[in-house]
Amino acid sequence: DLAAWYVRRARQIDASSGQVRVALELVECGVALGVSGLRELRDTLKDLCDVVYRTPNSLLTLECFETLSDYDKLGLLLTGVTADTIVDAMRSLAIPFLVRATARRAGVDAHVGLALDPSAVGDLRRFLVKLAARDFAACVAVISESKTTLPEALRIIAGPPTHLLATALDCVYAVTRGDAEHCSLAHQVYSSLPADDPSASPEFAALQRRVDAFDCHLTACEITQKYNLSLPISYFASAETHPSSALDTLRAVAMAAVRSGASAYDMRHAVMADLCALQRAAFSFVDLEVVCANFCAVLLMHSEYFELAADLLETHSAGGPGITISAATAERVVVEAAREFCNSAPDPTSPDMHMAERCLALLDSPEIRTERKLVAAMRAIGRCYAAAGVHAPLPLQIRLTANKLEVVQQIVRLPTWPLDVTCMERIAEGLGLTSLEQRAAVLQCMGAEAWTRGLHATAADVCRRCIALAPPIAGDGAAASGSGGRPSASAVFDGLWALCKKLALCAEFTDTTSKLHLVRYSLLHCRDHDVPALLEIFKRLERCAHTAPVTATTTTSPTNITSPTTTTLTTTTSTTTSPTTTVRVPYAIASSPSTTAVRTPSTTTTTATSPTLTATSAAVSPPRASGSPNPKPEAEAESGSEAVDFTRHNAPPRTSPLEMAERSWRCGRHARRPHDAVRTAAALLCFPDLHSAATFLDQCAAKCPDARETGSGCAALVLLAARELQRVATTPATTTTTTT
Repeated sequence: DLAAWYVRRARQIDASSGQVRVALELVECGVALGVSGLRELRDTLKDLCDVVYRTPNSLLTLECFETLSDYDKLGLLLTGVTADTIVDAMRSLAIPFLVRATARRAGVDAHVGLALDPSAVGDLRRFLVKLAARDFAACVAVISESKTTLPEALRIIAGPPTHLLATALDCVYAVTRGDAEHCSLAHQVYSSLPADDPSASPEFAALQRRVDAFDCHLTACEITQKYNLSLPISYFASAETHPSSALDTLRAVAMAAVRSGASAYDMRHAVMADLCALQRAAFSFVDLEVVCANFCAVLLMHSEYFELAADLLETHSAGGPGITISAATAERVVVEAAREFCNSAPDPTSPDMHMAERCLALLDSPEIRTERKLVAAMRAIGRCYAAAGVHAPLPLQIRLTANKLEVVQQIVRLPTWPLDVTCMERIAEGLGLTSLEQRAAVLQCMGAEAWTRGLHATAADVCRRCIALAPPIAGDGAAASGSGGRPSASAVFDGLWALCKKLALCAEFTDTTSKLHLVRYSLLHCRDHDVPALLEIFKRLERCAHTAPVTATTTTSPTNITSPTTTTLTTTTSTTTSPTTTVRVPYAIASSPSTTAVRTPSTTTTTATSPTLTATSAAVSPPRASGSPNPKPEAEAESGSEAVDFTRHNAPPRTSPLEMAERSWRCGRHARRPHDAVRTAAALLCFPDLHSAATFLDQCAAKCPDARETGSGCAALVLLAARELQRVATTPATTTTTTT
């Protein structure tokens, strides 16, 4: 009952007047009188007196104070401490409080020298770690006063060395600052730690490994401070979980060295040595070759160090012993540097694009060549836009365009840009439009624009270039594709044949030779229903090509083997008395340099005509002489080969390739074999020599299921035409040279 009265009275004093010291004196009086059960209240009032009278927390009551944890009470006791006052506060307030808390939990009297229990040690460490985040200097002062070289009674953090090691390391890595002052304070912490003890406990050995890491991180912090980079030690401890940030730090160090204006010698030796030391100290998970490659990439971005970077990459040496850069890594560095220049360029004609080309010129590989072509294409695009007076798109915008054909189309549609086909082909190649279909699409885009502008000669040139790309028909044996029933050809060439037809029909385009060339290839790829119209166009163009004013020369020699309807075109020659040589040139190959001659014993007179060779059909048969139903040509008689009789298979008599093509078309339509008809008609008109046409038709005939059946419509005609052309092509003849 007496103890209860003391407790009740002490609480009344604190609650009514806040006189904590009076309440404490009352309780101490009871303890002195031997009243039991008052020791715990006495210790609590002592702690409250320290808080109320020695800290700013003067309004705290006993009731509220008793609800706080020991850690919170410790925080109240050390409120407002600084690096200058924390040591005294620790020794006079914090440590006595922790001793009383330990004694209370142990049920013993508090006395000097009582070792703190783990709970008290944990509360003290927790407080110091939290304090380090805002005032690292205060923590350093506590750690410095806890050296193992000091007497046990004078140490703030007493007990085993592990207490000091764990507390110091936790405080160091809790700091978020990275300035020079922090680095200096970290050095003080490191010098206050106990030395390594090989015979120590496993716990101490584990903490010592953390100390070794702390030493490396401290070295890294010093290196970064040298280049004015403020990085806390905690950053290096977590760098391994963020490899990309480590590369960023290495690049930042190199950039800082560049900004400082260091000489090339210092960059190659001193800066490179610091980067390698930084890698060993904090970024050992980053390969040394990557560090060197990163350094070279930074040098490439600055023209004053470009030669140094080029030397390092070409020699695969980073300037230090045993430091090399592989060829693959060097190529990657060059490509990435060029792309960075290119992507950051404000215009395709800016100096950055020139720097990109300089980077790509250092080494050579397939990837570098591809990037080099792309950069060259971008610069060419810039020149095209500049010539048109239009602002060009950004190089990055060109690179990110998924469909590069859109870039080509935008250039072609520039109203004032001249349609330079060769330039556009180089641009398309640089943009990666290298497949057959893509190249054809570029050319067709150029051709369509040329037709729209009325540039017929340019459109014809584009068509000829596109025809050279067209997939071959002869011998492919592919089935016809699509509902239109045309021979096999890539769909991207569809627009080409339509453009060829437009040019052939265009009255303003007067180049008949080009028109004939375009119509021939249109016949190879057009749809079935377009064949009659194209054949008619071809006939008109043939007539136009042979309507030049000529002087017809006739001979009375009965042995002159020419058709009555054939007009013989001769050049100006001298009069000779010798066997006359008549040059026979097929319609389809009138422009071919090789001609077939048939010898005729007659006298040729001098006649002035247009400079054109004597032209007859290669398939033209001689007129029938009286009494002979079907005489053989002289060349055929000499060779001894057997002629094919078309009349036995209900085929037309041998005539010109044009007429044979028309009959092939009609026969193929009737026999429901339009694809073979198209190939037959086209081959008779388009191939440059008889051997090619014969080989092509023979291959087509081999593909026909009814090729060997006599009189089977188009298939038979294909086979017979092939044999006839082969016979004519292999007939011995005399070749003469005609002077124009």
